[in-house]
Amino acid sequence: MNSSIFQDIGFWAILSFGTIIVIAIISFTLVAIVGYRKDAEHMSMAMTIIFQGGNSLRIATVVLIILTTTTLAILDILKENGIVAILSAIVGYVLGSMEKVKDIPASSQSRSADS
Repeated sequence: MNSSIFQDIGFWAILSFGTIIVIAIISFTLVAIVGYRKDAEHMSMAMTIIFQGGNSLRIATVVLIILTTTTLAILDILKENGIVAILSAIVGYVLGSMEKVKDIPASSQSRSADS
């Protein structure tokens, strides 16, 4: 009986996380479309910054690892020590790979000042 309860919880946890990911992707796409229609130049600059240097891959990887760790913890497959180790590794990875954001080129700033 108890294993059935955990299977049900696991099913709903995975379904919830999958739904959250789909909603996030759709929301990001809609924001990008609306942004391009309103101000294509600034939106393309923002998208370049987001996808530049593998930042989007890092963000997606961290989010996926956190969701997976949470799911495994809810299903009681992963114990406390494992959770702490994974989350500590994520923090180290994120802090170790942080880069200073490059300044916006002067030509872009002068164009935005003219608008």
